[in-house]
Amino acid sequence: RVRLRRLMPFDENRREALLRQARDLVFASVTASFAVAIAQGTLGGIAFWITGIASPVFWGCIMAFLSLLPLVGAAAVWLPASLWLILSGHLPQGLLLLALGAGVISTVDNLIRPAVLQGRTPMNVVLLFVSVLGGISAFGFIGTIVGPVILATALSLLEVFTEPVPPQPAPPGESPPAAMPGPGSTA
Repeated sequence: RVRLRRLMPFDENRREALLRQARDLVFASVTASFAVAIAQGTLGGIAFWITGIASPVFWGCIMAFLSLLPLVGAAAVWLPASLWLILSGHLPQGLLLLALGAGVISTVDNLIRPAVLQGRTPMNVVLLFVSVLGGISAFGFIGTIVGPVILATALSLLEVFTEPVPPQPAPPGESPPAAMPGPGSTA
């Protein structure tokens, strides 16, 4: 951490603000992942209970665990289960589970993750959502954390480089430089 601080070409306050923001985003991203896992597992268990599948609590726990894995997720459980219901002659239950899985279980991630991350950064929900998706696309599971951190850092750096630079006070014993005459002034 000390090396990173020394490498950052900013004043101490800006350095600390950037590092604090990154730390907060990492914590929020991990918290969001677990919140999504709990929500998807709970909703999946309820959907299994509604459709009459045995051991809904067990399957809800499996869905919660799998929801931590990108590209696998809770759909690795509810999708085969809904297909099994449909193919075994339980068409209404299978279609209901398919609808609940696609419309509720899998979409809760899109609501919870941005909501948890939003209070941790000045980025709006759309930017957070895009940064999570981009992070997953580029880095896999760790991208749920890295994506928002990279975007927040880039936005902070952009803010630093676009802020006006305050004038430096003249060293003691020197007078400030004289103002240059502007157009239309008589010199």
